[in-house]
Amino acid sequence: MLLRVPVAAFLTVLSLPAYCQSPPASKLTNVPDFVLYDHFLFRVVWLENQANTLKAQGKDDTFMRSWMQTNAGLTSQGL
Repeated sequence: MLLRVPVAAFLTVLSLPAYCQSPPASKLTNVPDFVLYDHFLFRVVWLENQANTLKAQGKDDTFMRSWMQTNAGLTSQGL
């Protein structure tokens, strides 16, 4: 019985709203371009390294490379 009182008090304190928080922003902010490009290019380089690993092991790497080009929208044509 004595253990229930502190637990109930603890849960009551946790259930109170946090008054120190600011309200959510009503306007969405854009993510900077460098964040998007960094993530994208990291993924492309990672996939290329995976394909190179497959090639070094003597396995077929064409699926990995074609998948990367298709999903990233990469083409050999110039702009």
